[in-house]
Formats: sequence, structure tokens, C-alpha cells
Amino acid sequence: MAANKVLTIRHILLVVFTLLAIATATSHISNTAHFDTGLLTGLIGLIATANLIAYALTRTHIFISNSLFGLLLGLTLNHYLAISLTDYQSPFFWSGEHHLSLLVHLTMGLALLSCELWLRTTLSSPRSSVAIRLAAAVLAISLIAGIALAEQTLLWQSASVFVIYTLFNVVFGLSLWRQGTRVGLSYCLGWGLILVTWLLLILVSLEQLKLAPTVLVLGCALSLGWLALSFIIDRIQKHQAAMLLTISDLELALEACQQQTEQFVQQEDETEQLEYKVQERTLELEIALRELSEKNQELEEKNTLDALTEIRNRSYFDKKYLAELRRSRREQTQLSIVMLDIDHFKQVNDNYGHLVGDECIKTVADMITQALKRPSDEVCRYGGEEFAIILPNTDLKGAITLVENIRATIADAQIDVESSQVSFTVSAGIATTIASLTDEDEALLSLADKQLYKAKETGRNKVLGSELTRPTE
Repeated sequence: MAANKVLTIRHILLVVFTLLAIATATSHISNTAHFDTGLLTGLIGLIATANLIAYALTRTHIFISNSLFGLLLGLTLNHYLAISLTDYQSPFFWSGEHHLSLLVHLTMGLALLSCELWLRTTLSSPRSSVAIRLAAAVLAISLIAGIALAEQTLLWQSASVFVIYTLFNVVFGLSLWRQGTRVGLSYCLGWGLILVTWLLLILVSLEQLKLAPTVLVLGCALSLGWLALSFIIDRIQKHQAAMLLTISDLELALEACQQQTEQFVQQEDETEQLEYKVQERTLELEIALRELSEKNQELEEKNTLDALTEIRNRSYFDKKYLAELRRSRREQTQLSIVMLDIDHFKQVNDNYGHLVGDECIKTVADMITQALKRPSDEVCRYGGEEFAIILPNTDLKGAITLVENIRATIADAQIDVESSQVSFTVSAGIATTIASLTDEDEALLSLADKQLYKAKETGRNKVLGSELTRPTE
């Protein structure tokens, strides 16, 4: 969007300069009676036409700018000749000196516009761009200030502006040349020739030098032609460089394409040989993966089972506990955790031996498993003679009822050991809650464990339960 706006402003400036040039040329057609001024007008027309042809061939806006610049420059010198050598009468309401001032400022303004266009197409130089814009601002101020100047003072102002901005363009050309732009030197020489022509013209007008006006006309035409030729050569060189670079890129691309074609043909032969092997290996791999998956499932299943009781172990409980906490938090359902422990289990081991102790543990595991009716309920061996039960979607009352039945069943059971029978009891602690984001993961399990120890401390063979309370409740 910004680039389009800049381009539009430049087009508007070119149109304005064109209209002013046409208006000025019209005034000169009615006032030109001298051979030298007529010759200068004809040469300017030829140079302007050459720039227009260059624009038609390259579509580069700088050639339109150069065409208008050459036209205005020639008209400026022509006007100065007309004032100096003939009695020039301006057809407009302003004097000939004001007319000359306008021409000088328009000519140098268009020269600055040409510099900006050329700078953008040649190289990136922020300092030069800033200098051009500052020079344009000063030029605009000078043009406005000239309105109030007297005719004699205005004539000297026009000559000074012409000399100063011509020197600016000479320095600009030298700067481009120092930065590696070869055409910068030609640009500098062209503007130097313009400067010399203008100085000679001033000396002739002041009668400090006798020189045929035809020499000045030819000097002006030569400088304009030199500048136009410099721009055309610069554009041709850029096009040649771009074409050479394109040809080089195409050659590299062709070479790479040929190499890729050879590699592709070779790869096709290798691919045909590999396809059959890949299919065989793929089938073998699928079979191996299926077998490995089955083995992994079996191994994972074994890793979650307690070797003695064949119920789930502590590792499985830890994962299942966290999963049910998340589901309770997500679905806002009751979750009960039961910690159950065999009473006086050490005495059983001491009195009857570890084998009897193992039988007691297996009996408790079997009775709890038989008491659980829902698939979602899980009993795990938590460690030693301690068991943990997970009861999803179960409130405290329901959990107490279930665990109380388990306790009573175990209390009535007896294990036959050789010639004697062994009986024992269990104690259980229950914790229930609807999980919250503010709860710690271990809070519910810790509460169930506390209820278990409370049951043991108050006589054993009992079930105690509590709901998890929070500080804000």
C-alpha cells in the first residue's frame, strides 16, 4: 500500500512538470526569434524523444523524468538566452525574471526526482535519500521566497540556485561512483558540463566573455545527450547482467535436472528390487509386532498382579487411585477409599508360621473379591497384610455397609491348619469425598489410613469411616 502511494505521488509530480513544461514551451514558441534558441529547442525535442523511446522499451519511469528534465533544462537556458540576447516578453502575468525563477526551480526539482528514482533502482543508500529530500525542501522554500524578490535580485537567485543544485548533482554522481556504480562518473561529468555551460552563459550575459551562443547551445545539448546516454547505458548494463545471471541460473538448473534424471532412473531400478524385500520385511514385522504386543499385554497384566493373592498390586492401585480421583473431580461423583488390615497378624505368623499367614492373606483377598459386585470396584494388596479397596460412585453409607459385610464374613471364617483351626478379624477405615481441584491427591488416602488406625486403637474388628472435610467447609 505504501509503495503504491509513493508511485502515485511520483506520477502526479511528472504530470505537473509536464503541464508546466508545455505551458512554458508554448510561451517560447511565440517569443523565439533567434536562430540559437530555435536550434536549442530542436535539439531538446530530439533528446526528449529519445528518452521517451527508452521508456517505451524499458518501462522505466526515470526516462520520463529525464525527458521532462531535459525539456525544462533546455527551456531554462533558452529563456536565459532570450532574456539576454532578445527582448523577451512573457505572455503570462509575471515578468521574465519570475518566469526564469520558476523554470530554474522546476528544473532542479525534477532533477532531484530523477536522482531519487535512480537511487532506488541502482542501490540502497539511506543517507543519499535523506540528502535528496532535504535539498527538495530547501528548493521549495527558495521558490516561495522568490515571489517577494525584486527582478534583479531574482535573477541572481535563479543563477545561484542553478549553480548550487548543479554542484549537488555533481557530488551525488561522485558519491554513486565511489560506492561502485560505474555510471555515476558519467552522471557527474554530464552535470559538470551543464555547470560549465551555465557559467559561460552567465559570463556572456554579463559581457565578461564573448562567445557565440551556438557554442552554448551545443554544450547544453551535449550535456543532455550525455546524461540520457548514461542512463540508457546503465539500464542496458543492468539488463545484460540480469540476463547473464538468468542464463547462469538456467544452466545450473539444467545441470541439476540432468543429474536428478540420472539419479531417478537409477533409483527406479533399485526401487523395483527393494519393493519385494520391503513387502516381505513388512509382513514379518507386522507378525513380530503383533506377537510383541501380545507379550507386552501379558507382561503388563502380570506386573499389576500380586503373586500371592493374584489380585491387583500396589503399583496398579496408585495409578487407579489417581484416575478415579480425576474422574470424581470431572464428573462430581462420590469416591470412597477403604484401607483394610488383618488384626494381630504378627501373632498368627508367630504361632502358626508364615505359610498359615499366607493362607490368611489369600482368604481375605478371596472374600473381598467375592463381596465386590461391580466391575468398577477394585481390591488391591497394598502391602503385607493390608488391602486397599476403590469404590467409585459410592457414598460413605454404602461403603460402610459393604465393608461391614466383608468384616463380618471374615470374622466368621476359619482356616483349617493340620489338626487345628485358625480364626482372625480385620479392621477397616473408609474415606469418602467428591474430589476438588483444591484437594491434594493424597488427602483421601491419608484420611482412610487415619480411620483404619483409629479402628485398631479403639478395639479392632470394626469399621470406621469419615467424609473428607476442607478448611473452608
